Order: sequence, then C-alpha cells, then structure tokens
Amino acid sequence: MSPIRHPAAFFERPNPLAALCDEIAHLARTMLHQRPEADLHHLSCDFSAGVLTLRGLVRCESLRQAALKAVAAVPGVIEVENQIEVGSRDAAPCLSQQLYGALVPTRAAS
Repeated sequence: MSPIRHPAAFFERPNPLAALCDEIAHLARTMLHQRPEADLHHLSCDFSAGVLTLRGLVRCESLRQAALKAVAAVPGVIEVENQIEVGSRDAAPCLSQQLYGALVPTRAAS
C-alpha cells in the first residue's frame, strides 16, 4: 500500500513551467539592463504562454521602441505585449525629441 500524502504536498512541488517563465522574464530584464538608456532599466517584464509583457514608463516613443528591439530576440518569446506608457518622470526631454526639434524647423505663426 502506498503512503497517504497530504494534498498540500502536491502544491509544494516545484513547477518547471513557472521556473521557465521566470527565467525568460529574467532574460528579458537582463536585455533591457544592458541598454544604455536608463529609462529601460525601470521596466517590468512578465512572461506566460509565449507572451512577454512589458510595463512601465519611458520619456518618449523612441525609448518605447528601443525596449521592443531589446527584447525581440529573447528565446521562447512568440509575442511582445507592449504596455509601456510614454510620459515624463521629470522635465528632462528625451534626447531624440531634442534632436528632432533641432533638425526639423517649426513653422512661423502667420
């Protein structure tokens, strides 16, 4: 006769799928931290069922796109759900916005 196990023991076993999801999310965070843009270091990553979800706040659209590019090659990711918001933590504009403003002349008011 086999020993009777407590039902809670079933839930205490490590879940290899959850561990793999955590590892993929960790790899995505590592890819973001390797980028020089500090805004990307504050983004969160969650992974489940092939979908990597990015959340957080960046100062401009180019940083939002840089985050997508940084995680595009993470193994196991089928789709990236981009929930990154573009806004401002402070008054400092994004460098790409400064360059755009310097290169693109504004129209004079008529």
